[in-house]
Amino acid sequence: TKHKATVRFVGVINKNEYYGIEYDAAVGKYNGTFENTHYFQCDENYGGFVKQKKLILGQDLLNAIKQKYLLDRQAVQIMHLTDGQLDKELEFCGLQQVDKWHREIQRMPSIGFQDNNIDRIGDISQLQQLIAGCISLDLSDNL
Repeated sequence: TKHKATVRFVGVINKNEYYGIEYDAAVGKYNGTFENTHYFQCDENYGGFVKQKKLILGQDLLNAIKQKYLLDRQAVQIMHLTDGQLDKELEFCGLQQVDKWHREIQRMPSIGFQDNNIDRIGDISQLQQLIAGCISLDLSDNL
């Protein structure tokens, strides 16, 4: 689901597994009750029932940092653009320099991970080493 929510119930409803969720805003259809059966408690229009494939689960901060800053990419990346008739090939160079700068994350005084579905820290000792020079860490609008 694209709206932030907390899982309040996991179980079988009508022979299918559902997650009962409480939204952070009134974007739901339920109050924790579905077809006259009470599964969890929340305010009216704050509840919902969804299948697992509709959930976007959280990630830990350590892995998010590794994904963003420490993954190797090809030295040259090629992108194909087309409008249905004309096909253009774009070549991106210099990615190694960008990746090298990103790998020096220990020196970055400010790091931003706004709205990245981060819901936990991960291994705190690894994280402390990885972002040792960080003075400001923006985790706004996360889980």
